[in-house]
Order: sequence, then C-alpha cells, then structure tokens
Amino acid sequence: MSLHHVKYPLYQAVADAKDNLEAAKCFIRGNGYRKNAFGFWGTVVDWSTLQWLRDWKERLTRLLEGVEEEGKRISLSRGFLHKLASIYALWKTNEETLRRKMTMSTDELKRHIHYHRWLWRLVYQLVREDRRFQGDLKELQENLVKKERIAHLNILVRWVELSTRKEVNSSE
Repeated sequence: MSLHHVKYPLYQAVADAKDNLEAAKCFIRGNGYRKNAFGFWGTVVDWSTLQWLRDWKERLTRLLEGVEEEGKRISLSRGFLHKLASIYALWKTNEETLRRKMTMSTDELKRHIHYHRWLWRLVYQLVREDRRFQGDLKELQENLVKKERIAHLNILVRWVELSTRKEVNSSE
C-alpha cells in the first residue's frame, strides 16, 4: 500500500506501491514462512501485526480525541505521539549501530537492543501521562516490549497522526 499527497506524481506512486508489493513478496517470517505480508509505508508487516496496528490506531485515536469525565473532555495531547516517535527513533538508532558492529550473536544483539535507553524512556513517558489513561498505556507498553512490536511503532504513530490531523482551510 502506498499513500501520497494529491499532487504526488502518479507514476512515482505506482512505483512506490510496486516496491511495497515486491518487499511483501520477499518477506520471510521467523519460522521460515514466506509472503503473506503487507507493505505499509515502506515497512513489511505480517497480517497479525497489521491487525495489532489497526486496533492500537483506533485506541490511540480515541485517547487523543478524549473522553467526557465530570463535564470535561480529557485527552492525550498530540505531543504524546511525538514522544512515541522519539522513542522509536532511539530504538532504531540503537539497532542500526549494533547491527553495524555485529561482533555479537543474534541473541546477544536482541538482548542489548531490548534493554537500551528507549525502554526506560518509554516507561518514563507513559507513566507521566494522565492516570485515567494508565490502563491503556500500560497495555501499550507491554505490547511494545514483551511482544516486540517496537519495530512497528513508527507506523502506528504516523497512522494515528494522519488520522487525527485536522484539515486546514486554505481560504482563510
């Protein structure tokens, strides 16, 4: 799948979609199973991950739009998405640095990536949010850490960001 601005050249959008398709065709899961994946914004995800992304996109969108409580609307700020994006950037930078070194086994590499700075930043940022959202945020933390969904956090953040963006009227 490839999403673009209305003024993006059509031939380039087709080429991007083709690249995503080819990447999905080459996708190999941990168990050796091939294909059965989806190219989404330049990243290949399997269908179960896509379902996870869809579910969390809906949940985070609801939290950003807010809930009524005692006559007030309480919501997460859009800045929360930027915090998540910076946590993903920390994880990605650490992963790339360690992959370049490649002096350790794959298991050691995974363990080192897993217990790096991004993890405590994630915990710290989620705990600082409003207590009314802690149940959802704790579940998000567990999903990102224990189920190793951190690699797809950038897609989730971007999807939520685009779906909650307000259109600006250009005539004003």
